[in-house]
Amino acid sequence: MKAGRLQTKPERDFQKLVEAVSRMAPAAIAFSGGVDSALLAIAAYRANPSSIMVTVENESVSKKDVEDAKQMAKNFGLKHVLINGDRPKEFYENGEMRCYYCKKDFIKKVKEEAGKAGIRFVLEGSNMDDAKDYRPGMKAVREEGARSPLMELGFRKEDVREMAKMLGIPVWDKPSSPCLGTRVPQGTRISKEQLKRIGDAEEFIRKEFGVSVLRVRDDGEKAKVQVGLDEMEKVSAGFARIEEELKKMGYKKVVLDEGGYKSGG
Repeated sequence: MKAGRLQTKPERDFQKLVEAVSRMAPAAIAFSGGVDSALLAIAAYRANPSSIMVTVENESVSKKDVEDAKQMAKNFGLKHVLINGDRPKEFYENGEMRCYYCKKDFIKKVKEEAGKAGIRFVLEGSNMDDAKDYRPGMKAVREEGARSPLMELGFRKEDVREMAKMLGIPVWDKPSSPCLGTRVPQGTRISKEQLKRIGDAEEFIRKEFGVSVLRVRDDGEKAKVQVGLDEMEKVSAGFARIEEELKKMGYKKVVLDEGGYKSGG
């Protein structure tokens, strides 16, 4: 910062975040490839370069999220640990507490890597806006003793995006990207083959049509494609191509949700 220039709010907020993380550094970050964990990762690196970023790769995680995590680690010089690890059996049962078991397993894996590196603290990227929704995963975070600095400091998603933009983090405006298991109706058992099919379908549509908000809802033989309303024209004109490709993947019926993307829908 140049002498005499007043700090902007994002600069002040980030300084506050780094100071808070410094008291827990070096730390192991649950690094998903989204903006929240990316911001937290860079704060942890600034606080102590011995901090590590841990990403778990499996069928439930989109290839884009893993690639985003890899690229950010490379761009910012972060110590990145990429591990292959299956989800627990309760995840595939797809009950009401699916996210709890998934998050608990993720944090445990990060803790294992932290232990190998002699690191005490595990941090994850939930922010204050996450507290508004039903998030069984937060129960797992507390049980496993992980810390959520963004939430502890009262930062909301808007604050996180402003800090990330200020730092030049490329995913600063990336839409939320929950695991692929959220595309399957709750109570319906999830298979690895199903997750792969969803991931392949979304990767095809994203690359072919350049959409940012995308869900392929998988109901067994039927795929319901959802994109943001502002991107509907991108896919509607070429939907026959999507239908053809997804049927090759095993879907018998493919429809476009004209109402656009809706959380949980």
